[in-house]
Amino acid sequence: DSCGPGYFSSEPGASECTGCPGGKSSEEASSDCPETCPAGTFSSGTPCTICEAGMYQTSSGSSSCTVCPAGTYNADLATSASAHNSIANCLACSPGTKLEDDGTDAEKHNAADDCELCGPGYYSNEEGSASCSSCPDGEVSPSGATSCSSCPAGYECTGGTTTPCAEGKYSEGGSNCGPCEKGHSCPGGTDQVPCRPGSYQPDPSQASCLACPAGKYQQNSGRDACVDCPAGYFCPERTVNPIACGSVSLFCGARATIVTAASSGYYTTPATAEAVTTRTSQTICELGFACVGGIKTSCNGPGQYSDGTGLSACKTAPAGKKPTPDRQGTESCPVGRYSLGGVDACTECETGKFASTAGATVCTVASTCPSGHIVKEASTLTTDTVCTICSTGFVSPGGDYRTLCTWCNGEGEYSDIEGGSACKTVPAGYKPSYQHRGLEACPQGSYSTGGTSTCTSCDFGKFAASEGSLACTPASICQAGTYIAVISTSTSDTACGDCSPGTSSSATRVQHYAACGGGKKSPLNECSEVESQLAYDHEEIALRCCSDTSIPGWVQRPNQNSPGSWCSIWSESDDWGDCQYSLNYGDAVNFCDSVGARLCTREEVEMGCAEGTGCGGMNGMLVWTSTAETVYSGQFTCSPCTGPGEYSDASK
Repeated sequence: DSCGPGYFSSEPGASECTGCPGGKSSEEASSDCPETCPAGTFSSGTPCTICEAGMYQTSSGSSSCTVCPAGTYNADLATSASAHNSIANCLACSPGTKLEDDGTDAEKHNAADDCELCGPGYYSNEEGSASCSSCPDGEVSPSGATSCSSCPAGYECTGGTTTPCAEGKYSEGGSNCGPCEKGHSCPGGTDQVPCRPGSYQPDPSQASCLACPAGKYQQNSGRDACVDCPAGYFCPERTVNPIACGSVSLFCGARATIVTAASSGYYTTPATAEAVTTRTSQTICELGFACVGGIKTSCNGPGQYSDGTGLSACKTAPAGKKPTPDRQGTESCPVGRYSLGGVDACTECETGKFASTAGATVCTVASTCPSGHIVKEASTLTTDTVCTICSTGFVSPGGDYRTLCTWCNGEGEYSDIEGGSACKTVPAGYKPSYQHRGLEACPQGSYSTGGTSTCTSCDFGKFAASEGSLACTPASICQAGTYIAVISTSTSDTACGDCSPGTSSSATRVQHYAACGGGKKSPLNECSEVESQLAYDHEEIALRCCSDTSIPGWVQRPNQNSPGSWCSIWSESDDWGDCQYSLNYGDAVNFCDSVGARLCTREEVEMGCAEGTGCGGMNGMLVWTSTAETVYSGQFTCSPCTGPGEYSDASK
């Protein structure tokens, strides 16, 4: 077999191979060991091998490696000869650590964590230290320190040992602890600690501070006493800064521990804008004010007042009253005014209402005069209406505005009682009495159908024989064979007589119209009752004459029935020297004939052709006309039977 690497055989037929000498090596199947191991490796009858971790070799041809010196290490795991070929490959431990082994055990130099930290009270200020140095008295160090520092406050340090100060003692750093000062606490193991704001300590050598009691405060640290809480503020336990009471509803006296809510009916003081949150006391509410939530409010709202001290709410003026000007009470509304309550001023009664007593809650509606009465004295703000009764002849529907009774002087009206509410209507057969205070029966010869102020005279040919007639009765007609013995009047019937033998009569006769001398449409027409009517020929009536031709001094009048046109005839009433007021029909015809004229027709008179032609009174009188009408009313006389062959052998 061939020799392996690091072995050789120089003799042919050798039975075994020989290992190369230290520091030498060979290839496989070599006859000698020509290779020298480089620095960082070694061999001892083996191939060249890299130094293990914690070792190095600076020379070539070495049969072993050297352990790194104290204070160093080499952590390379034989990966490269260059990592082990110099002592510089042994890395120095960092300051604050040590590595005491001095080249005896490679396993104590093969990793960085083989460098041990210096213990408390020790230090190492150089790289590659084999040991740590002890801190001097008054100094101290933590583990892994590179230097020592002064002993920390609250501790004493001796021989590298650190001991905390006992309770009630402190140190600022050094070898001794001293007693704690006032205004400080020393819990042990610290410097003295100033009492925090809100606490204090009045005694020395104390482990803790005391909280400021309620009612006191302390803004600063390190104090041996607390300060009284000022008024307007409160201070619970451990207060640093006094706390403002907070609102007008709260107040705080001196040394207050809590806030106090203002009592109902009180307000907080001082009541200034600057002290809104720092009120110091409370004061009872005065008259005219109400206090709630610490606020004083003037009772000056609608209808408000306060009539006592310590009220929490304003009172409201009741109905019939109003607040006094100072709002400290109420007063009754004066007469003529009222209040429903809750108002500053009483209201004047409306028109038509009154309040006759003070303190009225409502105004009374003024009385309305009942029917048949009128207002004698109108109501005022303070008095009711005074009424008076209407006398007979007068009425009133009543009400609150009528001051005069209405006279029942309208057509057909009357009132026959006191206190009448409405005028009565005159019944048929009657007319109102004097001043329309009652009724009078229509006299004989007249009638009334009711509702008129006068009775109407019976028309021609009719009569009313009794008072209170509702209508006139047509006069009796004398039949053929009789004659009118007594002509009917407005109050009596016709009386007929029988014709004597040898005479006769008919039941008809001709009568002529009399018309109003002023015409129908003239403002001068003064006829009060009729414009034209049939008249008996024997009646005496006024006269106006007409002419179909112009006669000097006679007048041609406008036609009232056709404005703008003129009558076709001329007329006159007194051209012959005097007025003819009383002529029967036959005399009237003869008179007009004597002056060369004729009677006017009914139509001519009615259309105003004779109006204003003299004798002015005739404008309101009936005057004769030539217009005739046959009427069935009998004859005034019986006529003798004198005609050829006529006779009458009996009466009628």
